[in-house]
This record gives sequence, structure tokens and C-alpha cells, in this order.
Amino acid sequence: MQIETAKFGVIEVADDKILHLPYGLAGFPGEERFVILDKEDSRPFCWLQCVDVPDIALMLMDPCLFKPDYSVDLVPVREEMGWTEEPDGDLLLYVVVRMYAEEAENPAKEAALRLVANLVSPLLVNAKKRQAVQVVMYDTHYSFEHPVV
Repeated sequence: MQIETAKFGVIEVADDKILHLPYGLAGFPGEERFVILDKEDSRPFCWLQCVDVPDIALMLMDPCLFKPDYSVDLVPVREEMGWTEEPDGDLLLYVVVRMYAEEAENPAKEAALRLVANLVSPLLVNAKKRQAVQVVMYDTHYSFEHPVV
């Protein structure tokens, strides 16, 4: 099927690549169909593109690439989603990454770009079942804005 995106134009996506997020995504109520766009020129980042709203595209990344000790208790989520039989390798964990310009202290200098990741609300993807769920941790030492670099 073809989907329209604000960032990549009109793209062709196989129906079996569309993920269903039965509980949606924080900040985007009602949007449950997404696709992960893994483009060679943007690795190690990929994009979570909403199928139905062209403007919704979130940058994702494997958190272990910049925080090897990142750990999330996935047992309750796996039970909730009925994914207890899936091997660990069938589940992929991503975090949303955001880039923004930090104002320069000196007006003569350019603003510094910052890249931060939300480690509090990772996305767990079961590609085999074409489902994903956002894991929201309430009692955690992780940050919404953990520096990526």
C-alpha cells in the first residue's frame, strides 16, 4: 500500500510491515497503525511513521547502542500482550530520539544541536505478530532526555 508521509513523500509499504499499537502512542491518541522505516542513510536511527497521519514520524534508536546497560523489566508487558512464548530475539526495543537546538551562551556562536532519548517510555516491537506497545515506566531512574552523544 502507499502511504503519504511529510518527511519522505509517498512511499510504498507492504501490508505485512504495518504494526498495530493497540494502546496507541503517548501524545498521539487514536493513532494505532505505524510502520518502521529503516533507511540505510539514516542508520543507526530509524523512523516510526504513522500510516494514517503523514506528519507523525518519530526517530527511533536501539538504546543499547548508546547505553549498553539500559534495562527494562518487560515481563509484565509481555504477559499483558500475550508474548510470553516469544524468544527474546523476536522482540525489539527502541527509544524515541529527539533533536533540538540549544541556545548558544554567546550570541555570536551558533546554537548547539542536542540529541536526547526518552528512556522512560521505550517501544517494544513484536515484528512477527506485527504489534508494538509503548512501555511507560513510572518509578525509574531513567530520564526523558538522556543524552545520546
